[in-house]
Parts: sequence; structure tokens; C-alpha cells
Amino acid sequence: AAPAAPATTTVPASAVHFGPMRVSKSVYGYRQKAKLTGKLLDKCELDQPMKPHSFDTCGLWLDPPSALRDALEERGDAFARGGLHAAEHLLLSLAPLAVSCSVFDLGCQCTRRKGDEHAERLLLFERISGGAGIAAELGPKLGDLLAAAHRRLLACDCGRPGGCPGCIQIARCGEYNEGLSRQACDIVLRWSLGMEWESHLPPLPAKPDAKGDGETPMLKGDASETETAKRLCLVCGEG
Repeated sequence: AAPAAPATTTVPASAVHFGPMRVSKSVYGYRQKAKLTGKLLDKCELDQPMKPHSFDTCGLWLDPPSALRDALEERGDAFARGGLHAAEHLLLSLAPLAVSCSVFDLGCQCTRRKGDEHAERLLLFERISGGAGIAAELGPKLGDLLAAAHRRLLACDCGRPGGCPGCIQIARCGEYNEGLSRQACDIVLRWSLGMEWESHLPPLPAKPDAKGDGETPMLKGDASETETAKRLCLVCGEG
């Protein structure tokens, strides 16, 4: 989606931009699934993407800071696909509480591919060609909608990292709800609401031990080097 000539309002942490944009949809590949079970067998990329289908409409978006992205990604959590996309799902589901619209009147960026210009924006667009005024009406109310989304997330006790239909999953997701993250969504929503979010980050993964010179350690006792190596392989599950 390509925003242009935006107007602005604010939420606690950021400016909210809303205005005209052009939405383009392209087919990059397809999934092979088992007919009986629906199990995913393979993901196949096309040699060339199909010609995009484009239409002009209106939308709104936030620009999260790079510090938010870096904090999540250095902890192994997906910022755009996991956090932003999950937050967008919540906003789509709850938008009818804030403005007169259907859950099908708004859309979001389901596929976020490397290099996509707007992949790191929290972005919603009207699915109606030309727009119907929903984005302009929703912009000033987005703060309340974000707060409602965060309450919905915290109230769901599914305990699943990828969420459930009661929180961040929706039936019409173009990516089949793959890659969503409740944890990253919580951090994104806390940031958007001006809440303290750093202390809610998971701990950083342990760094590899830099000590030693790469030699295989010897076990205590009278074991030979060959026996030692064999025992270590068994401990690691590689032997």
C-alpha cells in the first residue's frame, strides 16, 4: 500500500497518518496442501510474480521506531510479521466498535516480504475502491481502539504463542495466521499506547561461550580421547 498526502492525528506514542493510498495485490507463489488433511506440503515461488491488481482507496498508519523492531528481533521475535500483523488483526476485529463499518470493510498487509516499502508500518486500508470515509473517521478514535485491542489480548488466556481466534487470529488472513506472535503484539500495543514496554521484553538469548580454543574437552577419569568424543556425541544426541 502506498500512502500519499496524509492528514494526521495522534495516539500517545505516535502520529497517526491517514489519507489516500494505492493498494496493490500480487501473487508470488502458491501452497501445496494434502487434500484430506489440509497439511502444508510445500511452498512454491513463481518464477515471476503475476501482474498486480491495484485500486485507489484510503487508509491509516503508524510508524513505529526502529528501536522497537531491533529490541524484538534481537530476541528472536518477528517484529513485522509477528507483532505488527497480529496487532492489525486485533484492530480489524474491533474496528466496528469504534466506527460504523463491517469487519470486512478494512484490510491489512498480510504478506510482508523482504524489501516491501511499508512492511514495518502498522497499516490498515479500506477495501472499498475509492474509500468510504472509514479511515478518516477511525483516525481520531484509533487510540481508544488500540486500548481495546490491548485489553482483548490480555483477557485471552489461550496461552498459545501464535494466539487463537479469541485474540490475534482471524479467519480471512491471507497468510493463514502463520508467524503471529502474542508476545510481540503486546510489545507493539504497549508502545503505541505510550506504556512502558522495555521491561516486558523477554530476556536476551544466551550468547555462546567464547571461552576455550575449540578443542574437545576431556572427561574426568581414565577414558581415552576416542571414548571421550563418543560420550560427548551421545550427550548431544548426535551419535
